[in-house]
Amino acid sequence: MIELAKACKEAGIGFGFYYSQNQDWTYPGGNGGPKVDAAGHSKTFDDYFWEKCYPEVNQITTQYGPIELVWFDTPGGMDKKYAQKLVELVHKNQPGAYVSGRVGHGLGDYSTLGDMEVPRQNVPGLWEAVDVTNDSWGYAWYDNNWKSAREILSRTLSTISRGGTYMLNVGPKPDGTIPEPASLALRGAGAWIRKYPAAVYGAQASPWGHALPWGDATVQGRKISLLVYHWPTNGKLFVPGLTKGITSINLLNADGKKKLNYTTDGKWLEINIPSVAPDPLVSVIEVVMQGTPLIDKMLGVDPAMETILPVDFAEVEGCHKTGKSWMEKFGEWKHVVQVGQWNDQSKLTYAIDIVKPGYYQVDLNYTGQGRVVWKIENSAGEIVQNQQAAASVYNWYPWGWMKFKAAGRYSVTVSFLEGDGDKVSLSALRFKPVE
Repeated sequence: MIELAKACKEAGIGFGFYYSQNQDWTYPGGNGGPKVDAAGHSKTFDDYFWEKCYPEVNQITTQYGPIELVWFDTPGGMDKKYAQKLVELVHKNQPGAYVSGRVGHGLGDYSTLGDMEVPRQNVPGLWEAVDVTNDSWGYAWYDNNWKSAREILSRTLSTISRGGTYMLNVGPKPDGTIPEPASLALRGAGAWIRKYPAAVYGAQASPWGHALPWGDATVQGRKISLLVYHWPTNGKLFVPGLTKGITSINLLNADGKKKLNYTTDGKWLEINIPSVAPDPLVSVIEVVMQGTPLIDKMLGVDPAMETILPVDFAEVEGCHKTGKSWMEKFGEWKHVVQVGQWNDQSKLTYAIDIVKPGYYQVDLNYTGQGRVVWKIENSAGEIVQNQQAAASVYNWYPWGWMKFKAAGRYSVTVSFLEGDGDKVSLSALRFKPVE
């Protein structure tokens, strides 16, 4: 660690330590470890804390020069008094170092979301998302499910758009080198950031407060960076809720800026764009505003591509909305907000805006058991009702065509008619324009 600390300092890279303060699978008294020592004497967590944990944290904060961070992890049921002692120790020995949120009990200098979790709505305060280059923490010889440069980049940008910082775990091989697929993806994402630094460095969260059907957005002063992950092929980018105070709109590329023409339609901005994306990873459109961007944060249904509406954005009645996390294999976490505990009086309602009237295919994403029947109705009285089987994993199920006769605001309500409501878990609605 002395050599690594020195190398980081010479390269201008911040140096910090990971420390799992509660779990210890070998030291007596640690959570998950033996309950007696080698002599057969009983050991408590208090013994473990003062004999091993506290001295080691003191060591890493005094023996390696200035550090940026102690990234505590897996606090489990550790009492607050122990977490408080660790926070005080780090701040005493390293006044300039951050203490991660996983020290527990809300005592960290910032909060840390769940592993591999990128939120759908903006999160207030100082926080980070924590991710990996494949599905494993550290190095796993068998894990070749690598994230591409595009995936790493989009998850980085989406985290910044939600108001957070993206921390990416990179597992070196036993010889200390970075696996080639991870290196390729990281270099590709890094090259993009060098081309579009204003979209990343010092950028503020999206004024929409949530992702958009085609991508996301960050803000830098009077400029909004529209980050287009899914480039429309019809020559138009539809932007909901942004119609006032626009000075100019430019397409950014390697050659600089190209002015784009645009129009407004009700609460929507329509930007004329090339049919081919200028950047193979993420394309950037710069919107220059007269002042601070003022956005109508409506949920707009895109008329040219699919729009996924997570239940995060719906109001519920007679059912229960909550977060859910699980591992599909060790270390690979999944996260979803879902609505469960349905009965024949339950309702889930979205407020949406339609810019182009017509038919839209409506799909549901849910888990459950056996046959289920849902009804989807909009505020103009159009109804789509269907029945499908359910499975133990989240799947998209086609429900039917819904007609919107005019542009404007609608409410869309989902009702549960038949099936085992205790087993059903609904996570999202999807609209796709019928062509």
